[in-house]
Amino acid sequence: TGKSVAFKEGYKDLMINPVYLRLIWNSVALLLPILAGQFVIAPLAAYGFWQWKWKYKEGLFFVYMIVMLMPMQLTLVSQAGLGFAIAGGQSFFRQCSTP
Repeated sequence: TGKSVAFKEGYKDLMINPVYLRLIWNSVALLLPILAGQFVIAPLAAYGFWQWKWKYKEGLFFVYMIVMLMPMQLTLVSQAGLGFAIAGGQSFFRQCSTP
């Protein structure tokens, strides 16, 4: 019962606080056009990939399948490295720990 009370209070704070509501609606505003674009572009790309005959089609499909089979954690490593490079070599954790 202690968890349900804490959950209700947290939910109430989340839904009443205008900062959190704004963050949720920002996420929804980003999600909907991306999702609509994927629903339109993905079937067209799949149809085009199926219909067109070209030299490296099987190789590209193989690479695509290998990338799709990779765990998400492997792609996060490269994204973290990119973020490190963009930050000019400054680690986020090092910036937080310095006074």
